[in-house]
Amino acid sequence: MYFETITKIDESIILWLNAKVGTFIFLDNIAKWIVSDYFVPVCICLTLLFLWFYGKNTIDIMKSQTIVLNSLISILLSNTIIFTSNLLYFRERPYESLDLNLLFYQPTDSSFPANSCTVTTAIATTILLKNTRFGLPLAILVLIFGISRIYAGVHYPSDIVSAWILGILTATIIYYSESLLSRIYNIIFKFTRAIYLS
Repeated sequence: MYFETITKIDESIILWLNAKVGTFIFLDNIAKWIVSDYFVPVCICLTLLFLWFYGKNTIDIMKSQTIVLNSLISILLSNTIIFTSNLLYFRERPYESLDLNLLFYQPTDSSFPANSCTVTTAIATTILLKNTRFGLPLAILVLIFGISRIYAGVHYPSDIVSAWILGILTATIIYYSESLLSRIYNIIFKFTRAIYLS
């Protein structure tokens, strides 16, 4: 009964939102751009690369590099959870059962939870927890990214909401586990400095 209710809500929201596709071509083009496999991931990767070298002194740089390392572990943890989840439960994409106007190619992996949205949320949250200057714009971008994927017809709303929750939880776990990881981080810092990468 619970899953049926969620499914009905999912379908009503995505049908309403996706019905707007074609009404405003300019909006459709922006959505295609945001939903693509390149725009949001590239923005996040460039931010992480910038953060690796960001800081006025050695201590500030190490703080920024800690954010990057936390982000990488968040990616690993979130992908592990998604992989396990997909082994236990596979959900069809909305376009497979509903008549939708697709703005994206047809992915074949499980719709739940939204993989790319989980990972990008985990990274954005990881950065936001330690640096609002860089984290807040990314958090807003990830929010738009998730809504755009519903609009484009490739995810149900619950796929995106669950991805946001999972990404935030993953980042929070890593944030509070940082003290346990500090010894490993220090080894990485020494190594990267030795080869002039920090």
